[in-house]
Amino acid sequence: MAQGILHLPPISKHNQKARKFFSTHYLWRFRYATVLIVCVFFYITLYYYALYSPVILDNGFAGNVNNSLVDSKAGHNYMIIAHGCSPETDRCYSVVDQIVPENERKNEKALEEVVERHMVVDGFEETSDTIVRIYSPQGFKFSESDSRMWTIDHRSLRAQYIAALISAPFLVTALSLVETENQNKSVLEIGLGGGSFDMFIHEFYPQVSITAVELDPMVAKLANQWFGVKENDRRRTIVDDGMDFIRQSQKRGDSYDVVVIDACDVNMNVPCPVKEFRKPENLMAMKSILKENGALVFNLLTLEENVKEVNKQIVESICEPFSSCLRIALKAEVNEVIICMKYKVSDAGAQLSFYEQSFDTQGRIPQ
Repeated sequence: MAQGILHLPPISKHNQKARKFFSTHYLWRFRYATVLIVCVFFYITLYYYALYSPVILDNGFAGNVNNSLVDSKAGHNYMIIAHGCSPETDRCYSVVDQIVPENERKNEKALEEVVERHMVVDGFEETSDTIVRIYSPQGFKFSESDSRMWTIDHRSLRAQYIAALISAPFLVTALSLVETENQNKSVLEIGLGGGSFDMFIHEFYPQVSITAVELDPMVAKLANQWFGVKENDRRRTIVDDGMDFIRQSQKRGDSYDVVVIDACDVNMNVPCPVKEFRKPENLMAMKSILKENGALVFNLLTLEENVKEVNKQIVESICEPFSSCLRIALKAEVNEVIICMKYKVSDAGAQLSFYEQSFDTQGRIPQ
């Protein structure tokens, strides 16, 4: 056998079949790879040339972007995005996204488009139960985007009285500005609305255990669906009568560091708080579920002409069972916030001075 020549034995029938099998196998793999490459190339071409504008996918609204809704907003500053009626209270609610006029903007940049989401009771369109700020993804304008998909900002307070309600428990040290000191703190809120109060607390102080009680299941549903209200092990919503829940808490021996009464009705004289929460026996029940250093906080709203006299009478009746109460009037809104404690405040002037430093007239809480 000459050097450099490789001698191969004759190919058997078995080897011929094997070679044919592998040749056919690799041929199919080659064809499959070719088809795959062509498909990928076609997809890339389609993406870059057919989908010429940015695409935003949102798990909550995948496939539900309403182009007709976007088109109908052209030239308008607001859009009703949801509507629902309650079988419990016979009230109907609208969820409205709207641009804030430049002269009504709070602390925002002059050239920035500011959009808010409102919950409005039908028949009372001039006032809002809840207001939150919403942000568009990737800087889209209100007129060119489906605002239902926008991000909700619970850290931007849109009402001064909400800022005052939030400041109140910190003012009287029922809650601490030091995050680690709120580990075992608990808050009971009567009247959820869109969750502005409790979601702000939950965002900044997640250790605080929050229970929000809402009478109207439709309000709770809208708050969850459109106002970003979360349910987890530190924050929950219970659909129930607020006063019934307080009485049950009293029977169980439950106690809270903070109880906030932000329950309103359609009474045109004194909408907030609902009259039921101003009765002496119910005030005593609320006092009984407060911890010794706790705070009971009321949102007071009077629409009568002699507002000062009416408020004075209401505040006196609310404060009667308590050792100390602070009354906070707001400069930009007609609401007042009442804070009541079981203990006596020795230096109310110092407390109010601290409050003025912690809460400015624009409704902001320094971070």
